[in-house]
Amino acid sequence: MSPLVNSDLVNSDLVNSDEQVVNSEQARAIAAVSPTTSVPAPRFTRQGLVIPTEAELLAGVIADINGAFGNTLSFFDQSNRFLLSRPQGQIATTQTAILNDAYGLLQYYVNQIDPTVAEGKMQDAIGKIYFLYRKPALATRVVCLCRGAAGTVIPQGAKARDHAGNVYRATQSGTISVATSTVEIEFAAEELGPLECPAGTLTQIYQIIPGWDSIINQQEGIIGQNVESRAQFEARRRESSAHNALNTVSSLVGTLRQVEGVRDAYVVDNPSALPVVKGGVTLKPHSLYICVSGGKDSAIAQAIWQKKPPGCDMTGNTNVTIVDDQNGYAPPLPQYSITFQRALPVRIAIRVEMAVSSSHPDSAEELIKAAVYNNFNGIDGSEHLRIGSVIYGSRFYAAIQALGVWANISLVGVARDGGDFSVSVSTDITEYPTLSMDDIEVIFP
Repeated sequence: MSPLVNSDLVNSDLVNSDEQVVNSEQARAIAAVSPTTSVPAPRFTRQGLVIPTEAELLAGVIADINGAFGNTLSFFDQSNRFLLSRPQGQIATTQTAILNDAYGLLQYYVNQIDPTVAEGKMQDAIGKIYFLYRKPALATRVVCLCRGAAGTVIPQGAKARDHAGNVYRATQSGTISVATSTVEIEFAAEELGPLECPAGTLTQIYQIIPGWDSIINQQEGIIGQNVESRAQFEARRRESSAHNALNTVSSLVGTLRQVEGVRDAYVVDNPSALPVVKGGVTLKPHSLYICVSGGKDSAIAQAIWQKKPPGCDMTGNTNVTIVDDQNGYAPPLPQYSITFQRALPVRIAIRVEMAVSSSHPDSAEELIKAAVYNNFNGIDGSEHLRIGSVIYGSRFYAAIQALGVWANISLVGVARDGGDFSVSVSTDITEYPTLSMDDIEVIFP
């Protein structure tokens, strides 16, 4: 008895077989054709990627389209003006735009391999090669003196508000002392970013807690920061090249600036056997001077201990004891006293004198103040002013002039600690420059 045969399957196989033959024949025919185009291609040269101009692309596209139609199409009138209204003109400009965008994207991607211009995710990827990650936005932090009934517990998360309406939360709990009826607690702004909190402005209890009577910040807060900008991240990447080294000033600077919350660090050494004055500070013989703004004392001390040369002295106003628990010692573990300087905030004032301009907007003063403030603190992506900086009034010219043609500057003066205005001021290596919006003056004639 013969086996049953499915005729549908046989027919299907034959059809598929025929299609495969047809397709293979078409493939051979296509392969026999050598496609050509008049559109110039990008070129990799010793100077990098070179892409054709938009005019060169358009000329190539016109040549291809015209060739496809037997060179019978007109793209220009008798006055050599491009006929954009005709179908061939529309097709040519559309294809040119597509090619130009594609080539531009290729050039952008190639440029992103260069750390000096990389941005966004590509810069993040380059940073990972160095085990670096972009610093996130941080909240302004401020230590406040809370008064009330002895024994009252102010819990973590308790709220207070400053004069500008910004709400702050307690980062830790605290119990009001029996002896002084006070307790110092750190508060952090709910809103991330660089919020100002001058001394004496965080004074309102936002969330009532029985026994808690008042709050005040006796010193200005440590201003928060926005997400690390492209320029700031690249500067930190360059500094990090010394991060893996030991016993060098650059390794200390690079390491300290990686510590969470540290806004700036300044390191200088005295290798001589005599005291030396540098930047207004007397360095002890064979000592390191390390000045830091922001960050926690314990994390800073740990970073210094891991990178400093053994046996050298240190100069500063802050002492932290470090326990060596990394070298396998049996208790009692060796202890070391790490000394460094906490940067002292210096109040900077800026006066901007503008020339006559009939076209400046009503909000010109606010715009100029914001431009100066953002540049000073690196919010606009520029490098922020550091410990021991010389602050030049000319630094702010570009930021102000970028506001528009109406922004004509006569003079930018800088002052510190309420002194006279001049073209520049200096800060010592113990000092960190700070600027408040209230200390920016804009004068129109």
